[in-house]
Amino acid sequence: MATITGSIFNDNNTNNGTPWIYRPSLIGTEFADTIDGLSGDDKLYGGGGNDTLYGGIGNDYLDGGYGNDWLEGGIGNDYLYGGRGDDKLYGGAGDDKLYGDDGSDTLYGGNDSDTLDGGANNDKLYGELGNDDLNGGFGDDTLDGGSGNDNLFGYFDSDTLKGGDGKDYLDGGDGNDTLNGGAGDDILFGGSAMLKQRDILTGGLGNDIFDFNSLKDSQTSSLQRDVITDFAGNGNLAGDRIDLSDIDANHIIAGNQAFTFIGSAAFSGLGQIRYGGGILQANAIGDLAADFEISLTGSPSIVASDIIL
Repeated sequence: MATITGSIFNDNNTNNGTPWIYRPSLIGTEFADTIDGLSGDDKLYGGGGNDTLYGGIGNDYLDGGYGNDWLEGGIGNDYLYGGRGDDKLYGGAGDDKLYGDDGSDTLYGGNDSDTLDGGANNDKLYGELGNDDLNGGFGDDTLDGGSGNDNLFGYFDSDTLKGGDGKDYLDGGDGNDTLNGGAGDDILFGGSAMLKQRDILTGGLGNDIFDFNSLKDSQTSSLQRDVITDFAGNGNLAGDRIDLSDIDANHIIAGNQAFTFIGSAAFSGLGQIRYGGGILQANAIGDLAADFEISLTGSPSIVASDIIL
C-alpha cells in the first residue's frame, strides 16, 4: 500500500524535469493506495487495487482505475471517474461531475449543482443538495434527487427514481420503472414502452404532471398499462394533471389533433378520452376500441380540466 500526498500548489509529476502532459499529477500503484491532493488543481489516478483518493481544495480530476475505489472530491468543481469496480464517489462542495463507469457504484453529489452518471450495472445515485442531473445508465438503478430542482433519467432497465424536495423532472426511460416525485410540483414521464413495459408513477405532495408522449407509453393490458398511484386532480380540489397533448388524437388526419373528454360514455368516434372504473382510455387509431390506457389507483374523480388535451 502506498500513501501519496500532493502539495498546496497545482501538482504535476515530472519525468527528468519535464512535466507529463495529460498525465495525472499523482499516480498510484497496482496495489491499494491512498492519494491526497491537498490544495490546488490536481489530477489523481489510483491505478490497480482498492484505492482511496481525496481531491482536497481546488478543481480536481480523480480517476479510480481498477478496483473498488473511494473517491472524494472535496472543495471545488471536481470530476470523479470511478473506472472498473464497485466504487463510491463523493462530490463534496462545488459543481461536480461524477461518472461511475463499470461496476455497481454509489454516487453522492454533495452540495451545489452536480451531474451524476452511473454508467453500467446497478448503481445508486444521490443528488443531495442543489439542482442536480442524475443519469442511471444501464442496469437497475436507484436515483434520489434530494433537495433542489433535479432532473432524473433512468434510461435502460428497471429503475427507481425519487425526486425528493423541489420541482423535479423524472424520466424512467426503458424498462419497468417506479417513479416518485416527492414534495414539490413535479413532472413524471414513465418513458417509452418499446418493449411494452409498465411503470408505476407516484406524484407525492404538490401539483404534479403525469406526462405521456405516445400511445406506446401505456398499453391496454393490465400487465402493460402504467399506474398512477395518487392522482388528485381538480375533481378532488387538488392540482394534478395528466398531459396527453403530445399524442395525436386522430391518426387518420395529418397533424397533432387534440382529444375530447367524454366522461364515462362509450366511444363513438376517433379522438376521444373516457374514464371509468379507475381506467383512463383513449381512442385514436381507427375503431371504437381503446388504443391507450392508464390505471388510476383508488378510482379518483376525473374532470376535463384534469387532462391536458
